[in-house]
Amino acid sequence: MNFKRIFGFILTSFLGIFIRTILFHFHFDEKFIKRIEFSTPFTNIRRLKEGIFLSQNGLSPYEGNTFHQMPILFYFFSLLNSLKSQKFIENLIFATTDFLCLILIFLISENHLQKKEFETKNKNFFFANFSIFLSLFCLSKTTAIFPQFFLLLTLFTAQKGWIFLSTFFLSCSVYLDIYYILLIIPVILLLRQKKKISIFMIIFLELIWVLSLLSLSITFLMKDQEITSSSLIEFTRKLLQNKKGFIHNSLLFSITAKDRTPNVGLFWYLMIEIFSNFKNLFLFIFQFQVVPLIIPLTLQFSKNPEFLFSIIALIISTFHPYAELGRMALSVALLLTNITLLKHMRNLFLVSSIFLFSISLLPLFWFSWINQGTGNSNFFYGATLALGLANIWLIGDSVHSALKFQFEIKNNKKNNNNNN
Repeated sequence: MNFKRIFGFILTSFLGIFIRTILFHFHFDEKFIKRIEFSTPFTNIRRLKEGIFLSQNGLSPYEGNTFHQMPILFYFFSLLNSLKSQKFIENLIFATTDFLCLILIFLISENHLQKKEFETKNKNFFFANFSIFLSLFCLSKTTAIFPQFFLLLTLFTAQKGWIFLSTFFLSCSVYLDIYYILLIIPVILLLRQKKKISIFMIIFLELIWVLSLLSLSITFLMKDQEITSSSLIEFTRKLLQNKKGFIHNSLLFSITAKDRTPNVGLFWYLMIEIFSNFKNLFLFIFQFQVVPLIIPLTLQFSKNPEFLFSIIALIISTFHPYAELGRMALSVALLLTNITLLKHMRNLFLVSSIFLFSISLLPLFWFSWINQGTGNSNFFYGATLALGLANIWLIGDSVHSALKFQFEIKNNKKNNNNNN
């Protein structure tokens, strides 16, 4: 790193922390916590605090249809809630996690950008640091920022070839949101590029970490009971049978998609309109549609696992039942760290325009539907469809750009061989 890059990194880091601190100081977070564009029933901090309140009053937070957080995250915030400076520490945690995500994006970009492009790298970091959507991701205090943080750690450690750490961080993401299990494919490909290790070993490590986290969750839930082998087996049996326990209301919540609260995703409206007799069928179709997209991408980009990781993360953020703008913005920022994609993209301006226009229309249509009563759900869902179209278009354009780049590399190699 030369002096210019170090200075640019420190300056943008300082300004990024300063801006986030000022926004929290003037209580901007209280406005964005309520926005459905940035938080969902699965990640809303107010629902998390409601679960803590129920637990403090001797009630199980998992019995109703309000609380959907995993036990480890729940008990972490329960401890935080007992501190005197709880508000300050909570703001600090979200601001720090958000900023660490941006630093990880910068470090990840170091691995697939050439040295001569250091100015572009600093510009990428500057853009990510001051991106309004990433800042609002922090201000909305959505707990989706934690699995996203672990995903970035997964990619960074996998690029270094650190097998135990990468599988652990991926298991943390999967634990918080089971959808991210799909990212084990690029992680396996990336680790096998760095070190000669069997696929079964990586899957075994991942399974061990996930089971360890689930076991720790059960231990937290049994904190008031005497833990023996028989009591543990009985408690686990009850958890699996109880349809209102944490297995169904947290771990499988994003799969079952029971809560139809409007969000920027595509699920909620379709599931409301479908006849109840066919809901399970269409739920399976909507959830399974991601798999046919990932299989050909894996076959095509098996030698470029970093790109495959980024594109699958963007697919997940687009088709997730509880989609959020912050999750999308972070996935896009991760995808665009590869400067070679930007050079070959054909419709980046058009995609960006659709993205910005649809995001601008979301709060307007929500206000006319909910507050004024002059609109209806079709208006708001139309804006979410436009947003989904922009994401899908970006995915297609990125894939085309990557294929074109691969084609150019092959042709250059052939020309060099012919010249020799």
